[in-house]
Amino acid sequence: MKKKELWEEIEKGKEEDYFLKKHREWLEKKTGLKDQKEETEATAHELFCPMCKTALKQESKGSFRIRRCRTCGGGWLDQDGLEKLSLMITENR
Repeated sequence: MKKKELWEEIEKGKEEDYFLKKHREWLEKKTGLKDQKEETEATAHELFCPMCKTALKQESKGSFRIRRCRTCGGGWLDQDGLEKLSLMITENR
């Protein structure tokens, strides 16, 4: 093998190493972002108490869905529950 051919093989190997390294970095970044996205989606469904930042537990009281804080005891209704409560109050007047 001539020196020129040997040099070209070395350069080709360096180029392949470079792109392999870049591909690995891209895969690690993509995998990390995927893990972060899954973690974010999992916690997006979980709501937290605005007072003490504890996860809220969903309970049902009749036709109402209430999210209650186990720490401070606060309770929160969703939009539908709030409208039902408002109608009940106005009907009972």
